[in-house]
Amino acid sequence: DTSHLDAPLAQRIFEVEVPHPVGLHSMSTVDYHRRITAVFQFSDSVVQITASPLSNLRRCGYGLWSRCICRPTSTRVATVDLLSGVALFFDMWVIPYILAWESEASRLPFRVSLMATVVWWTLNIVVSFFTGIYIHGELVMQPEYVASHYLRQYFAVDLVMAVCDWTSLIATLLDEDDHPSFLTNFPRLLK
Repeated sequence: DTSHLDAPLAQRIFEVEVPHPVGLHSMSTVDYHRRITAVFQFSDSVVQITASPLSNLRRCGYGLWSRCICRPTSTRVATVDLLSGVALFFDMWVIPYILAWESEASRLPFRVSLMATVVWWTLNIVVSFFTGIYIHGELVMQPEYVASHYLRQYFAVDLVMAVCDWTSLIATLLDEDDHPSFLTNFPRLLK
């Protein structure tokens, strides 16, 4: 759809002769790209990006997603990493303590801390979709590349760990005994 092209506005901004937008609907894709390139003086790759099917996504939410991507060296990401370290410390020390000495996992502090870490690791999956990445030393902030990289590299491992956490938490909450059984502890052990 080329109805968004305003020939007089483009002439004033770019000081170029703009073809009249009438008739652009019947034009071939190659001619359309040539005219757009001539008007806005873009490279071919930029024209392909703006004319791609993602242009509809950019209009309805994709732009918001791309603005929410954080640099991997930002303070926000450092804070998330610090909190992940705290959750990891808890998982490394408290959960083995509960498993080894069959401590009462039904106590309120244990239950609250278990719930907090399970929710944290689940939210961390979502945060990973909003954190930029470095590929071959270059910062990549495009959401589709960030999501694709995360899905291919770490998502499966994070998802398995989150499912184990949720299974363990639900089994612990549903267990009637004060001492967790082997079935209750197995997802934690698997993690």
